Amino acid sequence: ESDRAYLTDEDIVYSTDGDVEVVQRAINEIYARHGWIFDSGYYSRLFSTYEWYTPMYEPDQFDSSWLNEYESANLGMLIEYRDQLKEAAAEKQKQEEAAKKAEEKNEEKNNAE
Repeated sequence: ESDRAYLTDEDIVYSTDGDVEVVQRAINEIYARHGWIFDSGYYSRLFSTYEWYTPMYEPDQFDSSWLNEYESANLGMLIEYRDQLKEAAAEKQKQEEAAKKAEEKNEEKNNAE
């Protein structure tokens, strides 16, 4: 219903369960409703299963003014949430790598003693 109502933060978190791929799919659905042609075979196949999807516009032909006020606002929120999830995942990976390096260094130290 992202084309007929404003999504709340709670709507987005609940419906996507913090999954970056689900958020990206929601983002792409908004574009798909307006005929966006996807480079990704996955999204082309996914949206071609919907009766309403008619691929008409390459990304460089797409005009964001075609989005209604709900879609535009919801798209901004979804993109922001996706980016936050990606940043959190990158930070978590960075912390895990640092912890692994510290553990390896500690093991080397213990083996040297």
